[in-house]
Amino acid sequence: LWRRVRGPAGSGKSHTLAARAFIHAEEFQSVLVLTFNITLWHYIRTLAGQFEHRQEGIYTHVEWNHFHQWCIDRCLEAGLGAQYD
Repeated sequence: LWRRVRGPAGSGKSHTLAARAFIHAEEFQSVLVLTFNITLWHYIRTLAGQFEHRQEGIYTHVEWNHFHQWCIDRCLEAGLGAQYD
């Protein structure tokens, strides 16, 4: 299931995303939270940590990443790592 979150500034997108990631992690579902930059990645991860009482769910079932690092990781998994050396 893929979701794209859009809306104006201050509409609660980050809080909603953090809450949804927490809910799915509590149900032991795998979640990928992918942001455009590392600052937003840290902010949403911090928000999600505030929703739970046990910290292990949000960190074991949710993959937190920003787009460019995610692309690099997929290239390395495909064996294209020599191009980055």
